[in-house]
Amino acid sequence: MPEAVNIELTFDQAINYAFQQNAIPVIKELRVQNDAIPRKNLLLRITTEPAFTETLEFHLQSLEPEREFRVSPLDLKLSHDFLAGLNEKVAGWLKVELIENEAPVFSKTEPISLLARNEWCGLAGLPEILAAFALPNDPAVMTILSRAAELLREHTGRSAFNAYQDKSRKRAWEQIAAIYKAVAELGIRYVVPPASFHHTGQKVRTVSDILAQRFASCLDLSLLFAACCEQAGLHPLVLMHDGHAYAGCWLEERTLPEPSSDDLQHIRKLFTDELITVFECTLVTNESPGTLTDAELLARPHLETQLPFRLALDIRRARIARIHHCRCPINPDNSAFQQRVQPANPRLPVDLAIAKLSILSPSQSRPRPNRSPASTNGRAGCWT
Repeated sequence: MPEAVNIELTFDQAINYAFQQNAIPVIKELRVQNDAIPRKNLLLRITTEPAFTETLEFHLQSLEPEREFRVSPLDLKLSHDFLAGLNEKVAGWLKVELIENEAPVFSKTEPISLLARNEWCGLAGLPEILAAFALPNDPAVMTILSRAAELLREHTGRSAFNAYQDKSRKRAWEQIAAIYKAVAELGIRYVVPPASFHHTGQKVRTVSDILAQRFASCLDLSLLFAACCEQAGLHPLVLMHDGHAYAGCWLEERTLPEPSSDDLQHIRKLFTDELITVFECTLVTNESPGTLTDAELLARPHLETQLPFRLALDIRRARIARIHHCRCPINPDNSAFQQRVQPANPRLPVDLAIAKLSILSPSQSRPRPNRSPASTNGRAGCWT
């Protein structure tokens, strides 16, 4: 028999602007367990400090002895203006009060972290909310795709990003390779992510931030490639082990069954069957950024490691599940912005440029088994 009234909360201990934009319920479940006393005219009130939500109240006519009142989830309205305005993490509180005939019966206060607008909460929360930080409508994405289209035309004779319309893995791969080389031209420098970012989260740089500052972590670059591929109509992946993130993309118009997965064996099989490409995106920060094939070779050990595999995030499947990208925070002046994001070496002689920007080095191609007519065999040829 309960000796006293008790209230239990199941909730996300860290939230951000993406939760508000995607209407993610913060409180998953609330349970009120009554004691041996019959109660009437009850008011259940939920407030926050600071006021990042509206006050929520439930009126209960009665609650019988030893009975439980349960609601799941709670429709707690998050404040757009408050969460959109946060530049740094703020400590907050959730307070639940049970009142009977205007007299307090029980109250409970729980801490909650209110993250900066651009801060991901890590895998301790909702894994697929990371998809909200892939911003295909960031204006810098079209700058990258514009250059990638030029590279695509130079090496294939076609500049169109037609995604999967050709029903060709080779053509899908060529589009990803062009995006890779366009990013590799930008002279981005690597910056180490926070320790244990996969669990605790980190601030995420937008594509515009990366191109303006020329710094990015592995997660920043993974989301940059995801944004570019998504804008091009492709289906990108973000993959994560302990302490490291890298990128991938479907070569056919498919998705994973769910937005997020931790099944490394399944990802490994998709890569072996050439249904997806997986690549080490931090290679673009090297003095010699190489090609997409080089990045694929560097990513292969990630699929064979014994380190814990934490996440395969399918951006397209997340969109289907209504995890939308956040609104882009900037709208730069076009001319000034274009000037900021010019490639690091924009004026190479034509013949040298083609050699330097070659998207694939045949001598470094990974071995490929015989495939069906949909095979990607031979996709290297047009990049030599």
